Amino acid sequence: MADGNAVTVQPVRLPNVVDMEAVSMATVLDRAARDPAVSVDKLEKLYDLQKRVREDAARRAFDEAFPAMSAELPEIDKRGKIIIKEKGGDKIIQSTPYALWEDTNRLIKPVLTKHGFGLSFRISQVPERITVTAVLSHNGGHREETSFSAPIDSTGSKNNVQGWGSSLSYCKRYAGTTI
Repeated sequence: MADGNAVTVQPVRLPNVVDMEAVSMATVLDRAARDPAVSVDKLEKLYDLQKRVREDAARRAFDEAFPAMSAELPEIDKRGKIIIKEKGGDKIIQSTPYALWEDTNRLIKPVLTKHGFGLSFRISQVPERITVTAVLSHNGGHREETSFSAPIDSTGSKNNVQGWGSSLSYCKRYAGTTI
């Protein structure tokens, strides 16, 4: 039976420490900007302080989420193979397995997303060399970067485009796993 005096309690989301620090600094900065007695120099210093507080909060959020995310990253099967044959013959002198970037990307994406991370790449090239910078960003605002550079792969019977593609895949695998 419905009670006409019943009170519905709505859940309240309390801000976390990061939110509170950002709000507090924004309030201080807003008040200072409205005060004609505060010089532009002081305002710039307050803005720099606010920026450092936000960067620190973003770094802490990244550092808090990273171990949990790392613990869930799967081991990737090594379906790729580098096969080196004897010059001018069919005899295999070396066969080295490796994880394909496509497999790695497919398996890590859900784990990264679950913990608020994203992985992107910046690519630069000069004649005969490619550099890939992996950028691991967190939804809290912090990011870490690492780069890996390699010459264009001219092994085997690859044409120039295949050599660039091979080196790009190699660099993505190594830059992305060294963060």
